Amino acid sequence: MIANQRRNSHHMAAHLPIGFATGAVFFMLVFLLTRNSLIECGVITMCMAGVVFTPIAMLTGYSGWKHSYDRAPHPAVRRKLIFSFVLLAQFVAVVVWWAINPPVLSSGGDSAWQCTMIVLSLLPVMIVLERSGAKGTFSRQDCGCDGG
Repeated sequence: MIANQRRNSHHMAAHLPIGFATGAVFFMLVFLLTRNSLIECGVITMCMAGVVFTPIAMLTGYSGWKHSYDRAPHPAVRRKLIFSFVLLAQFVAVVVWWAINPPVLSSGGDSAWQCTMIVLSLLPVMIVLERSGAKGTFSRQDCGCDGG
């Protein structure tokens, strides 16, 4: 079973959405301070990368759960599943909003505020995902997958 964990690509793929969500929040905070259009592009680029790489992390997570844990049910796995879809929906919402209205963040008003809140809410969702993932990675007993 340990050998399966070493070959599990999810351990690598899961860090990409973490980085992109954290990066989007960081760029958003800097954008709010500077109103620099290049920083605004950083927010959108991080969200675009999140749209691409979050499904990869989700698929590798499912594969690892299936192969290493025989799809054993556990609250941490359910949380990861739910919050993974929430994270993906957040990334998609920002990218679609930007595609429809490119100056969404710099235009001000309600639209900019709402889009900003979606980006800033990436961080708490990412924290829940990371903590749920750590339960299964660092403590098989906490994961409930050791049969005991």
